[in-house]
Amino acid sequence: MIKNIVCIAALAVASGSTLASSYDAFRSGFDGGGGITVNGTSYSGGLIQYTYGAGGSPAGMAAGQFVGNAGDTFVSFCIELEQFASTSMRTYTIVDLASAPDPTNTGVNNPNPNAPNSYGPGIAQRIHEVVARAIVLQWINSDLSLGSLGDTQTNRVVQAAIWDAIFGGTTLTGNATIQANFNDLVSQYGSGARVAGLRAAVSPNAQDHLYIVPLPPAAFAGLATLVGVAGVARLRRR
Repeated sequence: MIKNIVCIAALAVASGSTLASSYDAFRSGFDGGGGITVNGTSYSGGLIQYTYGAGGSPAGMAAGQFVGNAGDTFVSFCIELEQFASTSMRTYTIVDLASAPDPTNTGVNNPNPNAPNSYGPGIAQRIHEVVARAIVLQWINSDLSLGSLGDTQTNRVVQAAIWDAIFGGTTLTGNATIQANFNDLVSQYGSGARVAGLRAAVSPNAQDHLYIVPLPPAAFAGLATLVGVAGVARLRRR
């Protein structure tokens, strides 16, 4: 049985972005392909583009998290197997990777290996290690967007490696280069590498995906002020 599950997404945020811990979005594009097998079931995977709807309400705001304005787009890789990236508007909540997925047991074919619990810190760390390596290789950028050396095939490789980090037992079709690229990513388990701001965006009725949470511009301004105050204090003590 072949399951066409589109996955992956990069962040293109406008300057007017607002703080929020949740957002509405729908799938508006896909760049990837098939031939990814996870524990005996075949899937399609790659880079999914999402388009924002309304952002989170002020009651759902969380420090350091923001989403784009309605109509902005972003892309990301998926982190589950039983739900689909919906072309209808869905609401996603930004959580720590270890707290994904939603629901915690996503199905009988490839269920969450830690069900009924969340993925936990071990799986979360392996996802960090795979994504960090793909960034170093310039297949993707630090916001998950397509890197200078990335293409449809590397999108597919990165997605396959992310699924392997979660579920294990992952293979993909392709030439010797494709196989070597996949092996490079999964060889990073245990490296301890981390990706700044890497989180999960989860929904009970749509496919969960990765999300990068950068500091909003206002946070940098506040940080600069604090550094300046600290510097003055040191000078005064002298």
